Amino acid sequence: MKKIPLKLVAMGAMVMLLSGIGVYMAAHTSGKPQIDNHSEALLTHLTTIQKRLSTIEQVISHSDSPNLEPIKQQLNLLSNRINQLQSINPEQLTQTEKILHEQLNTIQTVVNHLDKTTTSITYLAANELPFHILSLDSIQHIPVASVDYDFKVIPLEKEDKLANWKLIRVDYAKQQLEFENSKKERILITRDHIG
Repeated sequence: MKKIPLKLVAMGAMVMLLSGIGVYMAAHTSGKPQIDNHSEALLTHLTTIQKRLSTIEQVISHSDSPNLEPIKQQLNLLSNRINQLQSINPEQLTQTEKILHEQLNTIQTVVNHLDKTTTSITYLAANELPFHILSLDSIQHIPVASVDYDFKVIPLEKEDKLANWKLIRVDYAKQQLEFENSKKERILITRDHIG
């Protein structure tokens, strides 16, 4: 058997992997449901890559170099992955692609939201409010906080403002209220502070 230099083998493996990824990406990122043509082309290309990988694996297994074990393991993993991809039904592949796309969009949304919230939230003590929370009730399925301010009982719903404090969150089930002032400082009121 003819000895092939290790650098040449590694370069050949990288070219095959990159071309395989390119064909896969072209087949699955076009956005059009051309399952039959792309799936057949993908399966053909995967079979070709698998044959080439097995040839490279044989050449590497006969090599004298002692540091090739990680490469062999990676080639085996890649070969197993190709076998798994070949056994997937084209409809399953399309469904999996849709699920992955939805998950990617969700992750991107979360990351964008986290990028926008660069400022930290400062919470103050409950006694910083210039009024006292008497109760949290549900009136016709709308949570309403009854507040004692300036010797008056005032009802507050979500988004209402009183004395420069805005009620931004009301959770009747947990008996919690959250207020925010113009400095973006917040106060969390729990059932311990109500009454």
